[in-house]
Amino acid sequence: MLKKIFICLTILLTFTVPVLSSQTPIFERIQVEDGYSTGTVYCILQDHYGFLWIGTSTGLKKYDGYTLLTYRHDPNDPESISGNTIRSIVEDGSHNLWIGTLGSGLIRYNLQSRQYQLFRYNKKDPQGLQGNRITSLLHDSKGRLWIGTDGTGLHLWNREKQNFINYGMSPSDSGLNSSYIWSLLEDNFGTLWIGTWGYGLSRLAPQNNQKHKSFERISPDQNISIDYVLGILPDNEGRIWMRPLMVLSDMIPGQNNLTIMINKMG
Repeated sequence: MLKKIFICLTILLTFTVPVLSSQTPIFERIQVEDGYSTGTVYCILQDHYGFLWIGTSTGLKKYDGYTLLTYRHDPNDPESISGNTIRSIVEDGSHNLWIGTLGSGLIRYNLQSRQYQLFRYNKKDPQGLQGNRITSLLHDSKGRLWIGTDGTGLHLWNREKQNFINYGMSPSDSGLNSSYIWSLLEDNFGTLWIGTWGYGLSRLAPQNNQKHKSFERISPDQNISIDYVLGILPDNEGRIWMRPLMVLSDMIPGQNNLTIMINKMG
């Protein structure tokens, strides 16, 4: 059984979430001697077995509460992972880990068989990934896997056909104004929120199920530019918080207005 811990890690993108508790939390820092090599931490996932998977700039880490195991790319080992910069990790309903790398494609790792499958860009495959720079992943309530990329749009994994549907490479195709997708979120209403680099925030309503989906760009209600959405999180009151560069803002689902709060979080 895993021991209960709080882990203090240095994360490139940090959200501050207030926590109300009657007990004082105890933080334990994982040092290099525990097996953690220096690097930036991009994402953390706890799988259904209880293990922590940590995506970093120096490889993929697995933590069992006692020891830290590192998976790195080895050019002399075809069984090693494809890259060392891990930007996003999700677990699907079949207990596969989907691991997004920045430059080395998308990895599907079966937790039971411990087998990898790599998806990479192939110019001869129009239904494959259109790029290898994976920035964000989302497994939604309908069991769909969404893949955000850096420069090649938003992808949707088609489980039946085992291929990908691409949005955002051409704005006229979907209304998604950017091919640089940096953050994804599904809210309690089933709406998909897409944070982009350079073109702000967009959303896809849950009833928008036609083959050619139509995305809506959300604009702030103040004369402030919100172009770079690095991350999106919900709170317990149903609001959507996002972190653009130097700006923190929130939006109530079902409304089109953004309330801009600059430097309120310190």
